[in-house]
Amino acid sequence: MPSRSVRRRQHKRLEYLENLPKARRAGAAADLLVGWESKAHRLARKLTTTPVWDLTRDPEIQAKIRAVDPAAELELEADLDRVCVEAVASAAGRHLTGGSRPLADRARHSG
Repeated sequence: MPSRSVRRRQHKRLEYLENLPKARRAGAAADLLVGWESKAHRLARKLTTTPVWDLTRDPEIQAKIRAVDPAAELELEADLDRVCVEAVASAAGRHLTGGSRPLADRARHSG
């Protein structure tokens, strides 16, 4: 459990995000997504830690998504899902992505 000062800082950050003017929400969403992208890549490289997929279900991240994008206009949650998929694909290498192609597509690229 985080310390009291950490919880207070998280609460203040959430309150700040909730009170952002509409014009600045897209920038805040982009900043959050960049941070989550680096975290997703870090988690994907270390497969022994929390799975990357848990990022999308993390209550703290969900609260930030609702604060910045309450009407889902910016599609922040979909972007986070995309970032997680890209991180896993990057960590898995070409072995995973190459085998997931349809047979006809694989035959066309191999010949």
